Amino acid sequence: MNKTKEAITYVVKQANEFHKEGLVTKIDVKQATVHELNVNSKLIEAQNNFDVAIAYLKFLTSDETISDVFNMKHIYCDVNSIDDLYEKALQNRDEFKMQEINKQAMKKNIDVVNSEYMPTIYSHFEYGFNDNSIDLDNTKDYYMAVVGLKYNIFDMTRSAKSEKASLEYKKSVNNLEQLQDMIKLEIKKSISNLNAKEKVLTEKIKAKELAAEVFEQSNLMYKNQLISMTNLLEQEANLQRNEAALINAKYDYSLALANIALVLGVDFTQYNKGNK
Repeated sequence: MNKTKEAITYVVKQANEFHKEGLVTKIDVKQATVHELNVNSKLIEAQNNFDVAIAYLKFLTSDETISDVFNMKHIYCDVNSIDDLYEKALQNRDEFKMQEINKQAMKKNIDVVNSEYMPTIYSHFEYGFNDNSIDLDNTKDYYMAVVGLKYNIFDMTRSAKSEKASLEYKKSVNNLEQLQDMIKLEIKKSISNLNAKEKVLTEKIKAKELAAEVFEQSNLMYKNQLISMTNLLEQEANLQRNEAALINAKYDYSLALANIALVLGVDFTQYNKGNK
């Protein structure tokens, strides 16, 4: 917006000079002035939005020293193939690790439930004496040792408990497979989105450059009284729209890069250290 402000200020100054020389009418000066006032109001709104964004950034980072953002921070990930990205996502994604642990726990639970119905061996050893006198005669002392086998035959809930444990394990396996499919889908969508945003960014760069050339040529044509002030302001407004579109395209491209990193489970905090 500051560049737009400079451009329209120059146009207004130029219109005033041409009017003094009788080369343009008063209406040209008024049209340029109205356009300048509109640019000023947009600049005020843009500055307010920027101040709000900086305040929010301070809140998110807990850093009150931030006063400006000089450039976008791109988080690049090697996009070799979907399979490579998939393997990397499985290594990094916490929810996959938790689901894998849950699956192993449910499998172990089946063994625990079934073990309750396995035969168990128990033993008992006892020593004592049969009179109340304390002496060295041990003829009345006795020893008893028991070894037994315990097996639960009549528990009617056995099959139900075992089936429940098996179902819980199958459910955990199914959830893990669904998560894997979801991660694959997210990777495909994020790559497709990145490719699209990259192409859009390339087109917006070309459009902005062409709009700048058209504005410069229109400015020269206006000086030579080949076009009206209205035509010149239209080209300036077109340049402004293309500059805004380019900024949005850069933002969308950065967001698409960040989304791939998010899908892969990249730790964003490592990129925040020392970067403002």
